[in-house]
Amino acid sequence: MWYHPSETFPFLLALSDLPTQQSVTGRLFAGRHGTADFVEIRPDAWLNRKDAERVSCLVEHSLRLPHHDAVLTLLWIVKMEPLSDGLDERAEDRLPELNPEDFTLRRKRWPR
Repeated sequence: MWYHPSETFPFLLALSDLPTQQSVTGRLFAGRHGTADFVEIRPDAWLNRKDAERVSCLVEHSLRLPHHDAVLTLLWIVKMEPLSDGLDERAEDRLPELNPEDFTLRRKRWPR
């Protein structure tokens, strides 16, 4: 029903299509038993095709919460191609570092 993303998991989940039967969560909702540890699963069990192609190793740990008719799932990307937003990350292309003293009352020079 919901998920909480992190900085290290940059993908959106299509909640209307989840859980799939290939995921541990899907198996738990189908009444089958889960595992007590992280399990490597196919990335397309959770991610859309385009995102799944970038992830080479995804692990899942799911815990059934029977009193809430819910499953708590942790997903961890072990290996992934680096994000590329089309910008070249060469050092000469970066902006110069800011001086923290430029933002205090002790500033000696002001821009013109």
